[in-house]
Amino acid sequence: MMAQNVTIYDIARVAGVSPSTVSRALGKPGRLSAKTEQKVHRVAEELGYLAPDRTDGVSAAPSSGMVAILVRDFDDPYTARILNAIESNLEHRGYAGVCAGVVMNNEVRRRAVSVLLRDVDGVILVAPSVSEPDLRRMSVSRPIVLVNQQISGLSTVTVDCTEAVDQAMRTLKRTGHRSVTSFMGVDSSWLGESHRRALKAAAYRYDLEYRLVRGLDPGEAGGGQALQRYLIHPTDAVFACDGGMAAGFNAAAHAHGLSVPDDVSIIAFADDAMGASMLPSLTVIGQRAEQLGSDAAETIVSLIRSPHSRRVGVVEKAKLISRDSINRRKRSVIPTEPAAETTAARADDGTTTLTMLSASFTEVMPRIEEFQRTHPGILIDTIDAHTNQMACDLYRERLQSHRTVPDLFNLDIDLMPEFAASGAFLNLHTPENEAQWGPLFNPVSWRNVHYAGGLYGLPGDQPHTAMFYREDILRRYDLEIPRTWEQFREEGIELRRHSTRTFMGVLDTSMQYYLAFLRSAGARPWKLMATDRVAFDLDDPRMLQAAEFLQGCLDDGVLIAQPIWDGRYVTIRDGQTATLLHGNWLGKIIASSYPDAAGLWKVAVPPAFGDDPSALQTTQVGGSMMAISARIPRDRQLAALQFVQWMQTDPVSIDMRAAGGYSATRYFENKPELEDLIDPFFRQPVYRAYMESARHVNLEWDHLPFSTFMDRGFRDTVLPELRPGGHSPAAVRRWLEELPAYASTHGFTVE
Repeated sequence: MMAQNVTIYDIARVAGVSPSTVSRALGKPGRLSAKTEQKVHRVAEELGYLAPDRTDGVSAAPSSGMVAILVRDFDDPYTARILNAIESNLEHRGYAGVCAGVVMNNEVRRRAVSVLLRDVDGVILVAPSVSEPDLRRMSVSRPIVLVNQQISGLSTVTVDCTEAVDQAMRTLKRTGHRSVTSFMGVDSSWLGESHRRALKAAAYRYDLEYRLVRGLDPGEAGGGQALQRYLIHPTDAVFACDGGMAAGFNAAAHAHGLSVPDDVSIIAFADDAMGASMLPSLTVIGQRAEQLGSDAAETIVSLIRSPHSRRVGVVEKAKLISRDSINRRKRSVIPTEPAAETTAARADDGTTTLTMLSASFTEVMPRIEEFQRTHPGILIDTIDAHTNQMACDLYRERLQSHRTVPDLFNLDIDLMPEFAASGAFLNLHTPENEAQWGPLFNPVSWRNVHYAGGLYGLPGDQPHTAMFYREDILRRYDLEIPRTWEQFREEGIELRRHSTRTFMGVLDTSMQYYLAFLRSAGARPWKLMATDRVAFDLDDPRMLQAAEFLQGCLDDGVLIAQPIWDGRYVTIRDGQTATLLHGNWLGKIIASSYPDAAGLWKVAVPPAFGDDPSALQTTQVGGSMMAISARIPRDRQLAALQFVQWMQTDPVSIDMRAAGGYSATRYFENKPELEDLIDPFFRQPVYRAYMESARHVNLEWDHLPFSTFMDRGFRDTVLPELRPGGHSPAAVRRWLEELPAYASTHGFTVE
């Protein structure tokens, strides 16, 4: 309930603004800066003028009480169900939904949205066709929620079909199916692309031939078109992009004399209830329309009430509902290719199709789409593995079973030696290539894509270490920015004396991070002498000193050991730690995780080991590269080289990289505006710290070609000891002592 005696004059006094400013902020949003409006709303809520919840159980509506719902396609049944759920849930919370279409040219849409934003408290966009820059501009003035679209730093509500698709493909494989076709519509939406990537990855996993048909009309009309395309190259099963298309395909197949599921099985991406009355009843991957609508309404109301809260990513899991449209005893007589291949709608016009595997395509897809627009003869068929571990496992498993592998692999750069040593990647080393590409890249990054004299791809980014710190926490306790690790420990002990709930830093529990720490200490426990020769120095005193230092920090409560991020957000509660030391790419993750802490977080170079800050040695945590399969057919090699070179070196591609990243190219480093570019979250020129860190990278380090074995040993031996009172230095020693024997038994000469 609203506090009885609170007026706009009270809000104005606390917020430090005029009463007229309060009136405009609460009654006429869009006429003040987003920062001022958020400040006034926050104070109004704190004083009880805008109550988060009414006592009758229905949320109170501040300001206009209206939420704009922007929709691309009102005629789509799936979108309509999401829309109905949004409107009913908004009404229950005291808000009214105002629906508008966004199918118009960009300029008209911008003007229309600008007018609409003046009179609403927030915006929900359902499968938007709005560009990312426009979405980010909208988010400055109003809270927004995207439904079935993902953009870093914005609140999203999406459906994840990965597990359901995997279950469907596993069912098809188990019941005798050997080939599948996926039917997609005309528009390339985020949801459609996520379906396609999940299908492609699952087809690879279960060794099913996979064919793709694009450009079909939605609904039943598209089902008739799908059958005509299907008859050109029949498969054992088909996936339809919606229930209407599945029904249309079923009817057309029956008219053509085909029986479902005897001749062909059908699965559709559709609402849970869709197809239950179809004959035969339709197996569906339920898309959770009503739940997505409810989630979107709840999320936007939460953001309106607390505009300074962290942006969220709600993910609903799709569910496979198995019915009669799958043949349970399929005896396939259709000839198949030896492994999963893609046939696109334009595969007969001379287009070269390249398959590409990556842990994620969220940030890279706009660049791929731009490449395809400017290189119409090359189509990139993406396989989304969702995590680095799953991507490597999939690629490794297919190599070992001698099955087809993707033409291109976007992978962590420290994993390259393991694959290169097994002959998995195409060696691009020629004097001409070295002379052409070498000068385009930072020397450290260029060195990292070489192994034993070979060149196995092109680097993507430079993940040099940086120290992110909460300036307000250091000031509160009169602490300095640590320039050496000994100072870091001393400041951390002092911090714990004042606040037992705050740590000086976090020790990420990944092997990659721990090795980066040893490298920054100058340790070199091994050296790769040749392709098949490794020299170990497990008595390097710098290694023991670094391990003992880390354990001492854990014992003193200076560091806490835990994963730093979960693949989307930082896992540490904001304010729990004064610093986060990691690769520079973590900066944009921090910004997404703690939007209300803008200006509080800052960036500096990492501390140095020893007493001399000028003796700083930095390292790298993460970093990506793009490699080409050694098994790629010769007639696709030129297209693959064109794509890799454009993605990693072309200025257009580099300029499209996500904000906050650090390209490995000299073009990026030499941008005149880069050093003075003010980051909107850190409110400082962060690239100065990043560039300074890049100048101090310890080059005396080699990535060993058996990182999978090393990572398993680290998790089993070292990780349990990374705790206060643990014996991690001894555990590190035991872990590393396993490496020479492993190397020797796998064909390496050990020195």
